[in-house]
Amino acid sequence: MSGKRVIVVTGSYKGIGFEIVRLLSELYGDRATVFMTARDPTRAQSSLDNLRAKGLNNVELAQLDISSKESVTKLKELIETKYNGVINGLVNNAAVSLTGVEPWGKMALETVKNNYYGHILVSEALNPLIAPGGIIVNVIGQMSRLGQVSQHYQKILWNAPNVETVSAVMDEFVQAAQHGKHQQAGFANNALATSKLGVHAVARVHAKQLYAKKISVINMCPGWCKTDMAGWDRAPMTAAEGADTVVWLETMNQADQFANTGGFFQKRRPISCLRVHMIEKRVIVVTGSYKGIGFEIVRLLSEFYRDRATVFMTARDPTRAQSSLDNLRAKGLNNVELCQLDITNKDSLVKFKTIIETEHNGVIHSLINNAAMAYKRNAPDPFSRQAKNNYFGYLLVSDILFPIMARGGIVINVASMCGRLSQVSQQFQNQLQHASSVYDVTDVMNKFVSAAQEGKQKEAGFSNSAYGMSKLGIIAAGRVHAEQLREKEISVVNMCPGWCKSDMAGWERPPKTAEEGADTVVWLETMDHTSQMKRSGGFFQERKDYKW
Repeated sequence: MSGKRVIVVTGSYKGIGFEIVRLLSELYGDRATVFMTARDPTRAQSSLDNLRAKGLNNVELAQLDISSKESVTKLKELIETKYNGVINGLVNNAAVSLTGVEPWGKMALETVKNNYYGHILVSEALNPLIAPGGIIVNVIGQMSRLGQVSQHYQKILWNAPNVETVSAVMDEFVQAAQHGKHQQAGFANNALATSKLGVHAVARVHAKQLYAKKISVINMCPGWCKTDMAGWDRAPMTAAEGADTVVWLETMNQADQFANTGGFFQKRRPISCLRVHMIEKRVIVVTGSYKGIGFEIVRLLSEFYRDRATVFMTARDPTRAQSSLDNLRAKGLNNVELCQLDITNKDSLVKFKTIIETEHNGVIHSLINNAAMAYKRNAPDPFSRQAKNNYFGYLLVSDILFPIMARGGIVINVASMCGRLSQVSQQFQNQLQHASSVYDVTDVMNKFVSAAQEGKQKEAGFSNSAYGMSKLGIIAAGRVHAEQLREKEISVVNMCPGWCKSDMAGWERPPKTAEEGADTVVWLETMDHTSQMKRSGGFFQERKDYKW
């Protein structure tokens, strides 16, 4: 019995697991004992009888609940007692996909407990029994891609030195999910995928830990197969087809197995799921961006990132922006999306947020607040309207889009030197400079609006520039947001593009081009995260830090 190969397949009395057992049993014959495992062996008896009827007598049925330490320990003791304490092949297939469990946070907890921590329990108990030259195959799927989480977590998981590091991330997911804030925290809205991501990351750790024993650890995706878990109607593959790559990996020679340790396979081919998705496609939103400085920001970021980012060009009226989009398309910049967005309209913002949630994993990595209006001196519109549109529009954007900012993201406010603090009285300077909340800033802005409506803004301690006052409010609120978002490692930076040729500023007198005005935004957006955080709360022009 000691010369026989011992193979354990978790979760294997039906579906892909059953086919793995059947195919391995057929291939090895009396040269191996293949363990079919099930939480409830009585439900698996008919599956065993099915194999016995085919003359496959090398299959042994054992009880195994991967989420139960007692159950896992009993299987370990069985291997130690009857099979000299040696496993040659371990196929981790067991998993649950829960539906109808409410609240969602409870489902996340149970899914991670079963799939991720169950995998850890099995690894702690059975990995020490794997023979030198043995193999571990994890059936996880492409849903385990690294790109489903924020760059902050991507870096942690990709470089995880030990299992504890990965477990800490899984715990953070569960905790955030229980408060309904997992997406804001940087996780996907898919508990099964997140649990499989954890298994994938841990497998990389195990591959390194077991390297000295020449034990291979390989992840694989079976594809979309007809099973109880995936459904029977739409899935294009049979369970036997899904099992094929597992069997191919398990039965190849040991040298080839070890050459592929840490790898990821589908349909007998290596796939770079982790590497392709290691840095999630960046989502960049630029408000007010179909012309002028906003357009140049979109163009420059689109050229910089290419297929590594989706850059949103936004406009109140997308029909007026179509020619701008066509301009970029003609240059081969196909990573720009045009969307309707009016920063003063809550419904418009909510619709835009829904697009991000449904089509881009509910995550924004960079938000560039460029939208603003500035009336000509002889404009008939009320003097205070600029402050209302620019400042309160910024607050609407903040309220609706900040919750879906990725951890490690950046907010850049295109403000102006017109928003200098010295334009208001000392009383208001103190209030704005030491504002502890947005309400402190809004209080000043409301007082300005009230005074302006009576034509008494100068007497009340404000400047005679509605545009300047609106930008002052945005800079002050940006400083508050920088402190509030620091815990999520989101940087908030204010900047001045300078006096640039545009419809707003005019075309004759301004000395700078719109592209030159956009330069500091692009510089801030593309610098490394550590540098962004160091500048959070600051005010910049021409790539230099300026006193507000």
